[in-house]
Amino acid sequence: MKSGNRQSVRLPGHDYSGPGIYFVTLCTEGRERLFGDVINGKMRLNYFGLVVQEEWMRSPQIRSEVDLDRWIVMPDHFHGIVFIHPKNGFRGVVGAAGGRPALQSRSLGALIGGFKSITTKRINQIRGNPEGQVWQRNYDEHIIDNDEELQRVRQYIKDNPKNWKG
Repeated sequence: MKSGNRQSVRLPGHDYSGPGIYFVTLCTEGRERLFGDVINGKMRLNYFGLVVQEEWMRSPQIRSEVDLDRWIVMPDHFHGIVFIHPKNGFRGVVGAAGGRPALQSRSLGALIGGFKSITTKRINQIRGNPEGQVWQRNYDEHIIDNDEELQRVRQYIKDNPKNWKG
């Protein structure tokens, strides 16, 4: 299927560059266990996992509109809670190419796209495979609406390693 024909999994009409709290999940291509192992209920990152951790933690330095909450790198996926706080200034469109829709700058999609891009580039440099796939094409997100839901998602992320059935 051509990329221009893909169905969006985003909420129609929602401004993903506006204020919001999001629970995101990114999976590795083919659910490959690329980032380490869960041992005795604790995630042990390998070098690729450390790259993912490092780049995620750098996100607020690169994107001032982003605050990170709880997150975890798992063997074949990543979970994180992201707060988007738009700042005054440019909120334009970036990156239209190849018939794909452009991302709105300072949006959740722009954050995830940049994160996936830099982690893929760094991991592929280490692997010596510049064309390798690291992440699945899309990502899952859920808009967090209230404090109770935020606490539930935080606990889910915290418990992810000890609930790992890998």
